[in-house]
Amino acid sequence: PIKGTLAEFGGPPDAITALIPLNDDVMLFGGQHSIYRQTGDPAAGGERDLLSDRTGVVWGDAWTKSPEGLVYFFGTNGVYELQPGSGSIRSLTQNKIAANMRAIDHSAYETRLEWDNWYEGLHVFITRVASGTSTHYFWDRAADGWWIDQYPDSHGPMATLGLDGDTAATRGILMGSRDGYVRRIDPLAFSDDGTAISSYTLIGPIRPASGALESQVIRIAPTFGENTSNVIMEVFVGSSPYEAIMNTAVFKRTYTTGGRKEEVLPRARGNSIYVKLSNTTADKMWSLEDLVVYVDTKSIVKART
Repeated sequence: PIKGTLAEFGGPPDAITALIPLNDDVMLFGGQHSIYRQTGDPAAGGERDLLSDRTGVVWGDAWTKSPEGLVYFFGTNGVYELQPGSGSIRSLTQNKIAANMRAIDHSAYETRLEWDNWYEGLHVFITRVASGTSTHYFWDRAADGWWIDQYPDSHGPMATLGLDGDTAATRGILMGSRDGYVRRIDPLAFSDDGTAISSYTLIGPIRPASGALESQVIRIAPTFGENTSNVIMEVFVGSSPYEAIMNTAVFKRTYTTGGRKEEVLPRARGNSIYVKLSNTTADKMWSLEDLVVYVDTKSIVKART
């Protein structure tokens, strides 16, 4: 312990929201608007360095570490990765889901971060303090991409803990739920306590180099993981990305087994094209190994009047 008013060292000139221990000799001070690094004993020649005065760490357990010692935290307007050695900080949400992050009211939500060794990524739990369904996020490090997760209101989570036991059953993320139960994210589960797990991904928009032209899907060649037991493939087209998403699918096919599939010929045409893969059936799962979409550029897109 050390007095924050100690003349030789003092305290960070910011409201402290997080204390992040890195090792026996280094600790980070997360503030509302800044991040400082303390090295050594502050009463015996220790140093304090400013790492950022442009972002801080939000209240709550809004930070975690990867097995390599990288620090992840929810800061101003998004999620960041911090290199403890160099002190460099980079945003993981900029140009991806930045608008979603800026819209969060942190006075109405509690934020928790947990590193998931099984999935090699970062869980960002953003739970509404009052009752109501919340939207959470998962960052896949290999793909550098974000996924959206939703749990029932009763699940919360109101508390989280990452486990790293000796067996598969003792590894994963524990979630303390609003209804008083403790649940674990199980990578091998086919349903959520009997309730179907709804999942989907949108691939696109597939567009020609010029926004004034249209593309036509000639054929699609999907390859699904061998564990696939049910997946629906749909194709959406429109004169813009938004219109394509809102339109009814022009092509739909259901697959009940995995492996390489025969090419399909949807002959879909538009300025913007999406391929959607989804499943909403209980006790079914799917994964995608490869998806090849053959397109041809056509004439100028037809404008709506």
